[in-house]
Amino acid sequence: MNIAEYFGKTRGTWPKVGVAGVESEWMDAGTLEVPSGELWAGDPWVVDKRNGCAVRLPKGTYRVQVKGMDFKGHRRTARVRAFLKGSGKPALGEACGRTGTDCGWISLFDLAPYKKAVTARRAAEYESDLTDITKMDGMGVMRLDYGGKSFEMALQPSGLGDGTFNVYPLQVKGKTVGMEVEFLPPGFKLDREVPRSAGAGRRSQRRRTRRAGGGPGSSCGPARRGRSTWSSGCSRRIRDS
Repeated sequence: MNIAEYFGKTRGTWPKVGVAGVESEWMDAGTLEVPSGELWAGDPWVVDKRNGCAVRLPKGTYRVQVKGMDFKGHRRTARVRAFLKGSGKPALGEACGRTGTDCGWISLFDLAPYKKAVTARRAAEYESDLTDITKMDGMGVMRLDYGGKSFEMALQPSGLGDGTFNVYPLQVKGKTVGMEVEFLPPGFKLDREVPRSAGAGRRSQRRRTRRAGGGPGSSCGPARRGRSTWSSGCSRRIRDS
């Protein structure tokens, strides 16, 4: 089963209290280029090392996979991982950091090409693209282009929405060849009702000043319609692995 088929069968809007989630198998989302060897995971609206987790890895092409979690019909993303293509079967190491989001999405990409593409001048275009992509639930791997410079991004909803999450190295024969982000641990279940506003990060996020591009601590105003192009993502936007 692929990602579109798996999440296309979800029912309801929220897991029921006391229902233990059942993990899916790993599902391919596509391949991601990591040309500088610094893979970052974090809130795609707030991109800097202080607000995410960056891991040094071998340069190359990475296989991106997602695990879902089924709560008796209601399905959420449970984990995402990216590991060097052709490196073998990776093993999960000890947690090496944490990342988080307040927009309900987590992205993975190489920081160097992102910084070259999403300059202060292009930040509004990037934010406009993110708004369009997340409105269409664009989960998958995509290439974003700005002024002739591009970078690739893996984007997925973060479990139940906003929060902080453990990041783990993926290792083969003792060598770190990837990273994994855990949104929901195996067997996760809600022990109480959650306010319906929880996890609605995209709505609350649009009401605040956003930061993107230009390096740590840079700022820009609310998103405007841009002229940049983007491709790939969930269903018709998923790149082949």
